[in-house]
Amino acid sequence: MYDKNNAAVSHPSLTLTCPCGTPSPAIAGEGNREGSVCLPIKGREEEGIAQNLIYNARQNMENSESELIIACQKGELENFGQLYDQYIDKIYRFIYYRTRHKETAEDLTAQTFQKALEGVCGYNAGRGRFSSWLYQIARN
Repeated sequence: MYDKNNAAVSHPSLTLTCPCGTPSPAIAGEGNREGSVCLPIKGREEEGIAQNLIYNARQNMENSESELIIACQKGELENFGQLYDQYIDKIYRFIYYRTRHKETAEDLTAQTFQKALEGVCGYNAGRGRFSSWLYQIARN
């Protein structure tokens, strides 16, 4: 995430814990897509630390995604907007790659999310990731 001066800023909902126990705000775009912390990482020992930090960041994101899905399944469908925001670009690109037509990709993307919203109560996390479920809807 960047401010208007193109300086990296902390992601508001993502905090990583350093191996020493100090919480560090994640900086989006620094090192990986999910975010990373500003630590001087050099050598193989630190590489393991960095992998743990990335794993923890992904777990935090998956946990918040699970919470949003559970809320949607309980009838709090306003939470679906956050899931939509998270996946809209990925699903659109997936469909556009297959159709090579902008308007068709837009229509099919809208239909995918409409079906996902209508069927979110039927989503079962035990059968696969939410993103896989969305891609399956888009594919069909």
